[in-house]
Amino acid sequence: MKNTLKKIVVPVAALSLLATAGVFATEVSVDAEPPVLISAPAEIDVLPVINGASVDGVPVVVENDIVLIPLRSVAEGLGYTVTWHEEDQSITLEKGAQYIRMAIGEDSYSFGRRAPQSLGTAPVLVDDCVTHVPLSFIPEIIGGYYSVNEDGTYKIVNPSIVTVTEVTEDGILVNDSSLGDVLVRIDENTVIVNNEGNTEDASLIAKDMTLGVEYSPAMTASIPAQTTAIKIIIENLPVDMPEVDAEVQPEEAVSFSGVITEIDGESVLIGKADEAGSVRLIVTENTEIKHEMNRRAYRLEDLEVGMTISGTHSGAATFSIPPQSEAFSIVIGK
Repeated sequence: MKNTLKKIVVPVAALSLLATAGVFATEVSVDAEPPVLISAPAEIDVLPVINGASVDGVPVVVENDIVLIPLRSVAEGLGYTVTWHEEDQSITLEKGAQYIRMAIGEDSYSFGRRAPQSLGTAPVLVDDCVTHVPLSFIPEIIGGYYSVNEDGTYKIVNPSIVTVTEVTEDGILVNDSSLGDVLVRIDENTVIVNNEGNTEDASLIAKDMTLGVEYSPAMTASIPAQTTAIKIIIENLPVDMPEVDAEVQPEEAVSFSGVITEIDGESVLIGKADEAGSVRLIVTENTEIKHEMNRRAYRLEDLEVGMTISGTHSGAATFSIPPQSEAFSIVIGK
């Protein structure tokens, strides 16, 4: 995606397309600390988008072939509160229930109370004052994506995670945790992909699907709010099972949901061991662990007692109490 746009402009065409009483637009300046909103005409409301955000014109530094981005300006632009701790040269990022910690010179980060994981390369101070982290921080930890502008700067996007409530002739009506109902229009420029990055068709979008949406900078202040999607990521597109020989049927998957009550080695207990409906999930290297609010990959170490999870496990289970079964997928709830 090439983009050299430096300011948000709401053209007359966009106003006529969205046809409503007011429009709001936001853009984060990477040079400002904290981020500022671009001024807009008096008749336009300027409102922040909390669930999802983007930062454009991000300058980068390349060291040892690794692209580094300025942490504070990017993280604050995506809605995080960033705190520098001089005593140990550590940085903490907070956004709602999310808590991320890292330190200068240490190739690791901690997500909440979970065990530290590798960051890929240690955070560094550029010009002895600006913390930089690897670009991989965006897709692997934040769950966003990026593109390169023609001038060599980057556009970084953390899409809004929404649920489809209705598919209409005018677009898709979604529920946004920050904005409420939003009517999202799809045009010829909207990029639609699945969570593996493969191109998909808009006709696949259906009610109750979870989407990651990059909104257009122009959004009406009507009820429901209306905008056009720049990019849509279909997070939970059904997967067709490949055809197999009739004598070798694929192992049946069973859905589950519940609260983690115990984690023991490589197993996770859902519910109380002596009650009906409980199951001990065996987590293997093939178990896919994700969070319903972002796209980064999780591991067994990220799971905690008290978390609400759902997913699928093998149809084959032991006759023990509770039964044990291999977990195919685990989705961490909000």
